[in-house]
Amino acid sequence: MEALCYEKDKDQLITALLELNTYKMPDGRQFYEASEAELKEQFLLVQSHNC
Repeated sequence: MEALCYEKDKDQLITALLELNTYKMPDGRQFYEASEAELKEQFLLVQSHNC
């Protein structure tokens, strides 16, 4: 069950990043290769630049 929640959270972060026109991690990796923590960090960074 915990793994399912992790994937759901990760999917939501990826969707949010795509909606902000961000398509890869800064180091060139695809989103699915990043951890949830890395995705959260990237989301906060991109979101702060869009405000």
